[in-house]
Amino acid sequence: VDETGHKALSEIKELISKAIKDQNDCVASGVKSFDEAYKQSFNSKLSALLAQAEKDASENTSGYSASDERNIVARLIDFRENNFAWVEDFSLPVTNNLSERALRRIKTKMKVSGQFYSVETGDYYALIQTYTETCRRNGINEMDALIKLCQGNPYTVKEIFSESS
Repeated sequence: VDETGHKALSEIKELISKAIKDQNDCVASGVKSFDEAYKQSFNSKLSALLAQAEKDASENTSGYSASDERNIVARLIDFRENNFAWVEDFSLPVTNNLSERALRRIKTKMKVSGQFYSVETGDYYALIQTYTETCRRNGINEMDALIKLCQGNPYTVKEIFSESS
């Protein structure tokens, strides 16, 4: 937007920000989903803005921003159903931050050591991380989980989910 002056992408950002705020307000007041009128309004505004953004991007001849603008608009259009599923279903997260956070440990490990010794050790690392992350997300202390694992008596899926309820 700064370089091209095209406003459609910033209007899309504003539309999404407002929808996230509205969703948070609904959840806080106990509402489980947007009404159909809200969904239709959101989708029609989004369609119009995406069409404008696509037109703007196709006309962009800048060597600096043209390909980035075309790529982001294409991704928004191609993955629209996935990117905006949270508008239809409040149980879905608005962002993929949980996935990114789960990968952060592995990326840090790769940065520090450069690689795993073998595929087998990488598999072991991934299994342990999956186990501890699942326990942590379900309210079980990671150290307790690791102690049980080292004692040969790890938490079972049934135990993990019964502990969290």
